[in-house]
Amino acid sequence: MKLKQAVCGLSLILAAQVFAASQTTVQLEIPKDWKVDIPPVKEELTSTNAKKVWVALEESTFVEIEQPNTDVMFVIGLLAKANLPIKAKDPLSFQQETIKIEHKTPLSGPTSIKLDNVPFSTFNVKVKGAKQKVFFESHYIGFVGDHILQIYTSCLSIQACAPANKAIAQLKIN
Repeated sequence: MKLKQAVCGLSLILAAQVFAASQTTVQLEIPKDWKVDIPPVKEELTSTNAKKVWVALEESTFVEIEQPNTDVMFVIGLLAKANLPIKAKDPLSFQQETIKIEHKTPLSGPTSIKLDNVPFSTFNVKVKGAKQKVFFESHYIGFVGDHILQIYTSCLSIQACAPANKAIAQLKIN
């Protein structure tokens, strides 16, 4: 229950500004104890248990946001469209550190949602890590200028991901 409440309290706001150097500033509003794996551009407390973090997201990099002592994680990535051809019916895969992530066609087909006039598709896939744990992932793909914005959560169960997915569905892209 504690984990679910922590994830429920997570909201993400993307202040997407794509610069000439293919950099996007990402504003995250997360619980105070959540960790971002790169040094933030700016960080400020918004309450006793929440903070805002601004990170610079560069092309072909991924930012991990983790809840300590759990297997719940957000990953945000920015890729040039030319580097990742997206075809909903074809498996996509890429290598990130030691984890191979395979994006497979969902049984019901991609579900299209609109966030501030940016089309996203949701993919439900499984992620196998180095310890062979099976993770459940919800994957959102959108477009920012000439770039593909990827956001995904990974959790040990679909139920654990549900509140996090709700937070992602409320993303605002300026």
